[in-house]
Amino acid sequence: MLAGLKSAIRRSCAYMVKPWAPNIDKPKNGFDVTLRTQDVAEARRWIAALLEGGKVSMPFGEAFWSPGDGSLTDEFGIPWMVNATP
Repeated sequence: MLAGLKSAIRRSCAYMVKPWAPNIDKPKNGFDVTLRTQDVAEARRWIAALLEGGKVSMPFGEAFWSPGDGSLTDEFGIPWMVNATP
C-alpha cells in the first residue's frame, strides 16, 4: 500500500514545476499525517516503508500511551506520526 503511494507521489512530483509550488522544498510546519493501527507489527512496517529516504524525529517504541509510537519526516518532507493503539 505505502510503496504504491510513494511511487505515485514520485511520479506526481516529477511534473511539479517550481513556479507552481515555490515553497515545495521548504520544511512543512503545523501539521503531520497520523496513522493508527491496533497491530504493532503493522505500525513497524509503516514506519520502515515511510522512513526510506526520510529522517526519524522520534524512534518507534513503546510509550506510556501506546505499545508502539514514533514519528518521522519522509523523503518528500511530509511529517508523519505512527501510533499503535492499545
